[in-house]
Amino acid sequence: MEMEIIIQTLSCSRCGHQWVPRTITRQCPRCKSFNWNMDKDYDKRKREFSTRSYDRRKRNQIKIDNLISNIIQKGGDQNGRTNQ
Repeated sequence: MEMEIIIQTLSCSRCGHQWVPRTITRQCPRCKSFNWNMDKDYDKRKREFSTRSYDRRKRNQIKIDNLISNIIQKGGDQNGRTNQ
């Protein structure tokens, strides 16, 4: 009687390392990535989103800084009304 043994192997999408898991795997044993089972573009998309969010926050901060400096120069309140 023949018996077929199936051994599950896991593969890291970042470094390509393949291994046989002994326990529940949370990270790649070679590159230590926690995103070993995500597609390669996941990190790229995550970085792009983070960069866009940073750019948006930076633009908003510049607008706020400009508004505050205009208010201080004109001597007005936050609605742009001057105190005369």
